Amino acid sequence: MKNNIISALIAAALSLTILLPTSARAEDHLQSQFSHTIDYITEHGVSVVRSSDGGNLVVIETDFNTRNRSELRLLLGRDGMFMPEADLGPLARVTGLQVFKAPPGLDIQQYTEVHIWNPQHNVIVGVAPLK
Repeated sequence: MKNNIISALIAAALSLTILLPTSARAEDHLQSQFSHTIDYITEHGVSVVRSSDGGNLVVIETDFNTRNRSELRLLLGRDGMFMPEADLGPLARVTGLQVFKAPPGLDIQQYTEVHIWNPQHNVIVGVAPLK
């Protein structure tokens, strides 16, 4: 119940952030789909949106799911590698909407991918190229 309430609040906050009076430009919203590695299935959407305060939000979409049940973390990366300095935190669950706020000093333009990483086994379970 508590997780449902938190998810609903995050979704409402995200909707308000996106629907503010200033219209979003194409460069303020990036969308992609997770692909999976040979051993893991991770699928569906992820978006990066600019928040009203000028920061960035990485949004795992409502249809997201992965079959990996271990602790997972969301990181940004480039050239097929995640960057430890761009660790946005642990996933709260293996399905559904999740919103991650990028730290203020993190230049999101330097990254070309969103990674889901299993630190226990040091394996990437999903990658979404940012377009």
